[in-house]
Amino acid sequence: MSGGDPPEVRRLEALLAPYRDGSNAEIRAQLDAYLAEHPESGSPSSRTMRRNARILHAGKRYRFAIAVAGYEGLTGRPAEPAVARAATWLEWYHLYTLFLDDVMDEDVRRRRFPSAWSSNAQLYRGRDAGKRGVAFRTRKARYGVSLAILDALRLRSLAERAIEGATALDVAARETLLEELTEVDLVLSDGQGLDIDFEIAARVREKEYEAMSDRKTALAGWKRAVELDPTNWDALYNLGVQLLRDGRVAEARPYLEQFVPPAPASLYKKDIEQISVELAKTLNRRDR
Repeated sequence: MSGGDPPEVRRLEALLAPYRDGSNAEIRAQLDAYLAEHPESGSPSSRTMRRNARILHAGKRYRFAIAVAGYEGLTGRPAEPAVARAATWLEWYHLYTLFLDDVMDEDVRRRRFPSAWSSNAQLYRGRDAGKRGVAFRTRKARYGVSLAILDALRLRSLAERAIEGATALDVAARETLLEELTEVDLVLSDGQGLDIDFEIAARVREKEYEAMSDRKTALAGWKRAVELDPTNWDALYNLGVQLLRDGRVAEARPYLEQFVPPAPASLYKKDIEQISVELAKTLNRRDR
């Protein structure tokens, strides 16, 4: 965010800041616990998670903020530590997908830093570093990609651990979150597969592209949740906000309108109401 951003954007960011700080604290604590269990050794593969920590600690943390703020709005009380811990699975999972996405897109930068695979490749010290591989340009690239995939799997496991470790939550609630994580895996992988296919397609229709984007951003899951329960405030909010970020204002409007006016005020804290108002202002400004 910069000083040139519209006032409503700055206000929204200020409202989200405490949630972002909470998310960062949780992620740092969980990563520190993992690193303590896996000390660095003479093997380069033991250093990659530390080497890529800059990527792990960056990010806007909107997913965590929406999840925790939604919980607080619905319950009318601050989120307990177990809720905050469980909500970090959304951020861990997002990082997991970014590591894999950079491999598939061959991106060498992520969040102003070297991507995981390109950073890990620098650890390779073999004399054959420049030798061509079978599936990769060089042995060095193969090494970096392989370790990035392993790091991604570690992040996926940390997402599960974030849920499993929230022992103060009801067992049924944790099981539901784990089921949701698995479903997201399946939907997201379908979307990523379409994204790869589209690279060689002669023509991609707008509806096909939107279907691919829906899967990659979990929109398909939120749409399904709204179809099953039109009063699912969490799904309505996530769906509307994501469509708005994608520039699909006309599609976002009915979901945001469905979320904001009928939402029972008695269940929502002031900060949730303000976020909804700011989103509505942003929506109106884009329509002008």
